[in-house]
Amino acid sequence: MRALSYGWKVGFFQFFKVPGQGELVLLKKLGVVCRVECPWYPGMRGGVLAEECGPIFSSAWKKVRSSIQKSSFDLVVLDEILIAVRDGLIPQKDLEEFLLHRPENTEIVLTGRWDRASSLRNVELVTEMVNIRHPWPDVAARKGIDF
Repeated sequence: MRALSYGWKVGFFQFFKVPGQGELVLLKKLGVVCRVECPWYPGMRGGVLAEECGPIFSSAWKKVRSSIQKSSFDLVVLDEILIAVRDGLIPQKDLEEFLLHRPENTEIVLTGRWDRASSLRNVELVTEMVNIRHPWPDVAARKGIDF
């Protein structure tokens, strides 16, 4: 939201999300380039389907990198990409190489749960958000709150 308020061009690429989720609707209205590159599949948990999904993620990651290199984004959010790295769907080495050679004036934000995120090279800032209390799994994901 800050970047948009200053007129920055923003790209938002989601991994493990279902197309049409709440945040995408608003971001698109605000002029953000949004794409769901690798949708979440029912039953996908902790790399269980890594062998089946590997080629999908490999292809999508190639498209994302190409799009970022071709566009003049000021800010790029790679939403949940760290889960893809954690589960071996995108090699850590590939992400580190991308970060090393990213467009010069493009800020990159990586999100996702991965306890080894601090091990990433070519990353300037790592923040860990810790869940203190959440109703899941006892309460299903709620529209407007969780998605």
